[in-house]
Amino acid sequence: MDDRMIHEIHRFQDTPALMEVLERSQVLHLAFTDEAYPYVIPLNYGAVCEDGQIVIYLHWASLGRKLELYRSHPEVGFSASWFQETESPKVHCVMRYQSVVGGGVLSEVVTEEEKVKGLNILLAHYGKRQLARYSEALFKDIRIMKLSVVTITGKEIPE
Repeated sequence: MDDRMIHEIHRFQDTPALMEVLERSQVLHLAFTDEAYPYVIPLNYGAVCEDGQIVIYLHWASLGRKLELYRSHPEVGFSASWFQETESPKVHCVMRYQSVVGGGVLSEVVTEEEKVKGLNILLAHYGKRQLARYSEALFKDIRIMKLSVVTITGKEIPE
């Protein structure tokens, strides 16, 4: 058996490949700075590339620990990944895998226009219908956040 086949990992930084991983993944893990340990949470998200910069839209409740941590440290880390088992005549279990990791700065979306845009990008990521307008009551219960990606890299174990 060729061990290189099992352990071969490719790293990449080109924006189209990074966006492809973000489009295929279903959950983004966001890491906040906390006192003793990082505070990591899984979130729904939607990603776009605007003028060469990757931007990730998130939503969460208007209360809670992540809101407190965002206010004290808007700089965060993140990761997203997906994997798929593939058949191999040589190896018992082989996984095709792609991931991205990075860091960026969170900001709260404040205009109604950008809230609608961010929510629609998020909904599109999950194949859901987008609307031209949402009720004000919805935006009282949730926050739409924008993660401006500063650094990002990807890796994969190819087929």
